[in-house]
Amino acid sequence: MNSIDITTSQQVVITYELASVRDRILAFFLDTIVLLGLYLGIFFIFGVIGGMQDSNLFYWVAFLVMSFYSLFWELLLNGQSPGKRSLGIQVIHVNGLEPSLNSYLLRWAFRTIDIWFTLGSVAVMSISAGARGQRLGDIVANTTVVRTANRQDVRMEQLEQLNSRSNYEPKYTGVHAFREEQMLLVKEVLDRYLKYRNTAHREALEMTAAKVAEQLGLEKIPDDLVEFLKRVIKDYVAVSR
Repeated sequence: MNSIDITTSQQVVITYELASVRDRILAFFLDTIVLLGLYLGIFFIFGVIGGMQDSNLFYWVAFLVMSFYSLFWELLLNGQSPGKRSLGIQVIHVNGLEPSLNSYLLRWAFRTIDIWFTLGSVAVMSISAGARGQRLGDIVANTTVVRTANRQDVRMEQLEQLNSRSNYEPKYTGVHAFREEQMLLVKEVLDRYLKYRNTAHREALEMTAAKVAEQLGLEKIPDDLVEFLKRVIKDYVAVSR
């Protein structure tokens, strides 16, 4: 399993599993099926309803839909097309921030070289050869494609645990103010520290605990940071589900 470490703006390191070439190709073919459906829908509208009175308009509309399909969906779905979403993969910026419009535009512009003019061979070779799983468009835009299914697994695991704590009494009731993304970040930092007990991950753990304690309005950070963050996660699940 190839992975990439992303350092967020809060200096927290998160490990993502890189999307495989296979997943990216499957996502492309799924999007192609969706595009074919859109093309047939446009053909139906112009052919049956419009009587194909303006064939030039039909070709222009079809061209625009097919050309801007990936750019439109990645902007709308935060780095995912219908094909990517169905496979649980997503475009992210390698600095941990959300990709900008310029990043999406660069990725989209290089599709002609990566995919269309070379039948995908350049994209496959670039993704396979690089450590970050980037095609040329990703390299220029400073983005990559990662799997997001593991983050969904965390949510499901926490939900399943609710079955055994129907009488659970939260200690930190202020956790209701947190967003789910924030709790998932806390969980990832905690998991990383428990797996790799080095100085960098200890610092990330301390920084995360300090931020959480500050948002909860605590006067003092608990001494046992691991148990503190575990309890915060349990409390969040209990009060938010």
